[in-house]
Amino acid sequence: MDREMLMEHLSQAERHVAEGMTHVEKQRTRVENIARDGHDIGGHEALLRQFEETLRLHTKIRDQLQRQLAQSQ
Repeated sequence: MDREMLMEHLSQAERHVAEGMTHVEKQRTRVENIARDGHDIGGHEALLRQFEETLRLHTKIRDQLQRQLAQSQ
């Protein structure tokens, strides 16, 4: 992959990580609020775990792209 393409992919991965962090934080707040109100949080916690796993994957991809970019210099 050429350097320009790596930079484009890295930019996209960085956006995904930022968006993922926002989703995780909002869902974590929802779970806390729902639990505090005494409601069942099972489904909400499952969604939070999915968001966290997706964020981990996006972060891993971003880190790989950063390494590739550094090696291409």
